[in-house]
Amino acid sequence: MAPPPFSPTVLGRWKQFEFQMITDPSQYPSVLEHLHNNFFRSTPLTQGLDYSKEYFDEFDKIYLTTLPQNLSFAAVDVETNEIAGLRITYVQDKELERTFEYLGFETPQMKIMQKIMGTVNHNSKIYETYGIDSFVNFYTACVDPKYRGQGLASEMYNQALAFVRQRKDFHYVKSNLTSPYTRKICHKFGFTELARVYYNDFRDENGIPLLNGATDDEFVAFMCLKLR
Repeated sequence: MAPPPFSPTVLGRWKQFEFQMITDPSQYPSVLEHLHNNFFRSTPLTQGLDYSKEYFDEFDKIYLTTLPQNLSFAAVDVETNEIAGLRITYVQDKELERTFEYLGFETPQMKIMQKIMGTVNHNSKIYETYGIDSFVNFYTACVDPKYRGQGLASEMYNQALAFVRQRKDFHYVKSNLTSPYTRKICHKFGFTELARVYYNDFRDENGIPLLNGATDDEFVAFMCLKLR
């Protein structure tokens, strides 16, 4: 059954889609289900990690910690009432980063994910570079495969940027990008790269890459945009 509308707050409309804010905790299960089905199984980074329900459940802890900030939205197909895409956004600071550390990740997959993302985040030196103590994190952009190829992901970035620019206390937005498609979108909107790490640089004690099937040219980029 298609989920009911997320919120009476509609950021905008584009083609047959409404961009509806996610503000009701009762909708979180629909959000997590969409991510499990359409993001974890298709993003280049998570594809290189063995599937396990326990890994997905640990990833859910991050979303359940950050969704209550009420900065995320869903792209809803108004003709079917289906979730076509998600833009997960939150404000990140060092206190939130410490909270993530206390979530107690135990699965090998999540430890690898945290190692890779932690390295690129550290290398970016975003706090020192811009003299800031917080920033907006465009954490996840996800589109159902049947809605891909028509520009929806790009429009979700457009809607998200328009939304966060309304907040005068938001000055910088960043995103860790694992896909060449989303990197291209961010370049179009003026993001600049502060750091990147290549997946095959992460190996176990025997020199075996931690990510299955990663090629030498695959990487995650830390990209940032000044909002004002």
